[in-house]
Amino acid sequence: MQVTHLTSLAALALVPSLASAQTLYQVGSSGDLTALEPAVATLTNAGEALESVAQLGNVLYLGGTSGQVYRYDPASGAAPAPVFAVAGRATDMAVHQADLLVASHSGGVTRFDVVTGQAIEVLPSSFEIEAILVDGDRLIAGTPFGVYQELELGVSNAFAFAGQCGGPINSMVMHQGDLYLGDTTGNIYLDAASASFTTYAYTVGNDATSMVVDGREFLIGGSNATIEVVIGESGAATGTITPTEAVADLWLEQAGATLGADAANLSLAAGGTVSLRLAANTALAGDAYVLLGSASGTAPGVEVGPLTLPLNPDAYTTLTLTSPTSGPIAGAFGLFGADGLAAASLTLPAATDPVLAGLTFDHAFLTWSSADPGAGFLSVSNPISLTLIP
Repeated sequence: MQVTHLTSLAALALVPSLASAQTLYQVGSSGDLTALEPAVATLTNAGEALESVAQLGNVLYLGGTSGQVYRYDPASGAAPAPVFAVAGRATDMAVHQADLLVASHSGGVTRFDVVTGQAIEVLPSSFEIEAILVDGDRLIAGTPFGVYQELELGVSNAFAFAGQCGGPINSMVMHQGDLYLGDTTGNIYLDAASASFTTYAYTVGNDATSMVVDGREFLIGGSNATIEVVIGESGAATGTITPTEAVADLWLEQAGATLGADAANLSLAAGGTVSLRLAANTALAGDAYVLLGSASGTAPGVEVGPLTLPLNPDAYTTLTLTSPTSGPIAGAFGLFGADGLAAASLTLPAATDPVLAGLTFDHAFLTWSSADPGAGFLSVSNPISLTLIP
């Protein structure tokens, strides 16, 4: 399906290229956070053995064997600071709508607001969890028993059986709509979107403690201090990367943006304010964003250079685009700090016309370089929905 072109957005100096700075991070039992690509450098030490790493904005979060999660801001260079904790080892982390999801070996996934440090919700699991993956609003959890579970974030807090592979699951990635799972023996399994069962795909020479996707390639790290680079679909080897120690987890930094909100509904009678959280990986201090809206849904969206803004243009889009500083959203246009984070809010007055009940407004944002606005948009966020209720 062809996406719609929005002429007024095209005026914002779009070019058919996506700026992306990639850094490959590694954590391990030494407690070190190390950048392996483009150059090897030990950035910091958390003071305990690390199990997981994730990035939100330009901030890195490090999960320890104690269950403690540390916040490290490379821009400041300050020592990692403990910010929240889970029961048992913090085995894996993922990002959803500008929140951090932390898996516990003891079972369950906790969603944290990284601004307040508060736990928003706990998603219990009857199994221990070794790996998690977010695909849109779908959360997948891999277990040491070969079973993987799933739930729809924002809809359910109960995991359901999704499938099973041949060994204890250490890692998972999504590639071109298909799920790949790595087990402790180095076997990689495929749960294809077009199939109804999981199949063996290929074997690598380590225990697949972590996998990340880089284009067509998978970078697969192991506890034998190796990182194998393979073509994701076939497993054909294309190279190796030498880690500084046994790999507990990998994270590949790529340009990207996430948008979150503290509510999905607003009452027309009572009114209220919804707080919006914006995060952009690889954003530099002073990089800009504009937050736009639509009352006409998210598909097919708007083509903006190489990106697709997941909003269908309408009168509300025009309002948010042409009045970003005086429209309904406070902070709809602004600049990121060095941490790659920003905030906005949408306020609805009390006693708003009840005829609007049932309307849903979707929002998403675009980012670009303030220093070089002619270079085009850097990233586009996920959409989030806000429904008006009586």
